[in-house]
Amino acid sequence: MPSNINPPDGTSPTQPTPPSSGSHKEWNPPPLTWMGMTFDSAEAKQLWNIISQNVNNQISHDKDKALEALRRLNPEKNPDL
Repeated sequence: MPSNINPPDGTSPTQPTPPSSGSHKEWNPPPLTWMGMTFDSAEAKQLWNIISQNVNNQISHDKDKALEALRRLNPEKNPDL
């Protein structure tokens, strides 16, 4: 039932109550386990940044190779590639 529609008995819909500020603790994600190694949150972030950078570098390298191949196949139709 959508939250903006009152139930047929005339009562208002229930809304979840936010946690009280006194019991609020900062959420710490569980450690990441990958390929038999365990990483805390800072190490996991660094790991994914390195993986992302390597993937982006490989994509750029493959794109450059593909553009060079297109130039060699038909240089008069693709002078600006």
